[in-house]
Amino acid sequence: MTKRSASEELAVQVLRRRAREVAFQVLYQDDLNPGVSPAVGEEFVRRELGDQAILQFAQEELEEFLREGFRDHPMAEQVELIRAELQRFVREGFSQWRKEQMLDLARRLVAGVRRHRTEIDAALARVAHHWALERMAPTDRNVLRLGAYELLYESTPDPVVLDEAIELARRFGGAKSPSFVNGILDRLRREYISAADPRRSTDSLKPENNSVANPRSSAQTEPNNSLPT
Repeated sequence: MTKRSASEELAVQVLRRRAREVAFQVLYQDDLNPGVSPAVGEEFVRRELGDQAILQFAQEELEEFLREGFRDHPMAEQVELIRAELQRFVREGFSQWRKEQMLDLARRLVAGVRRHRTEIDAALARVAHHWALERMAPTDRNVLRLGAYELLYESTPDPVVLDEAIELARRFGGAKSPSFVNGILDRLRREYISAADPRRSTDSLKPENNSVANPRSSAQTEPNNSLPT
């Protein structure tokens, strides 16, 4: 398998983050408009991750996106090179990551949070000390739901989950949102580490409530209010 170039690798990271943003926006809409049809979210995903939307994003938002979200990446200042990679992705996809996979990521995240929202909210409520979910800002609440889903039900490495959630909170939330989100998700990560899962850290803390199992061990991956922009 051909190894990705550094520029292609950064382009994939940008597209993954963009897919997470779109998933977050759908979940935000679900939260504020619980009666809205799931088809509305699907249409939003298809539109916001379509070819024209990616090209527009590459032209209008990429520079800020790299500067703010990838500031420590060695190629973050090579905007034109990454823009050219995104344009190539629209034309032909990448050999190891194609448009269908980008769409599948967004859809899987949305579907997963919808399917497991009761369990996710219960887990967040347990670790969000002195914070009821309904008192949280909708942006923070839905960033937390998305991050919690990835921690509990996906195989995404924990540091990546936290980094991505922090960037979503920074982009869409308030000044204190990144630290708030990081604190809650890190407590959730620590509490739900399973010693039976060799992929994860061994300095685990078992859930205080033993009736709440670690879902990762058995789970399978699978328009009145405006969306946050």
